[in-house]
Amino acid sequence: MINSGTKYDIHPGDTLARVKVRDTLRQLRVKEGLTSRDLSLRYSPSDESQSIFERGYSWHVGTVQRVSRALNRVFWMIPQLPETNLVGDDIVENDINLTILSAARVRTIEDWDYLHAAWVRSYLTAIRRESVEVGVFARRLNVSAKAVTEWERTDTDPYLHFVQRYTRGLGGSLKLAIWPEKPIGEADPRIGALL
Repeated sequence: MINSGTKYDIHPGDTLARVKVRDTLRQLRVKEGLTSRDLSLRYSPSDESQSIFERGYSWHVGTVQRVSRALNRVFWMIPQLPETNLVGDDIVENDINLTILSAARVRTIEDWDYLHAAWVRSYLTAIRRESVEVGVFARRLNVSAKAVTEWERTDTDPYLHFVQRYTRGLGGSLKLAIWPEKPIGEADPRIGALL
């Protein structure tokens, strides 16, 4: 049963994508023999947040990232959009925090999670600014222009359904994935490639 987000989705596949991520993380938790409380203690002082996540009520990007990290996985958001003329430098210039973090070495998975979410936000924002005025775009999403500009300008932990909705408003979709299939550890060579 889907308990969250459906009224916010432009496309029903977005709800299903979130449910698939949630179910994958739940299956990984069970496979590792962890209770909800065991898992939540790895990333949060309250087991309530894990049970809320597994019931489908919490869809903050940061929550999905923390649950993934607690299972030694990484949560990916991959915008799939029509072709654009933007290049990496155009995107980095849109976000000073992203520029600073990119200039520094990413040392932890937490840094990677922050950089990834910031990059997705900056990439989508740059495309929106190149293609459509904020008021028109906000009407397309059925939200206020303020909601759009706040997400574009602030370093917040957005709801995942908003990032999906924003991507749909640009004519694309947001692929969600948990990587890798097997757990990663600090000594795992895949970390070097990731960081």
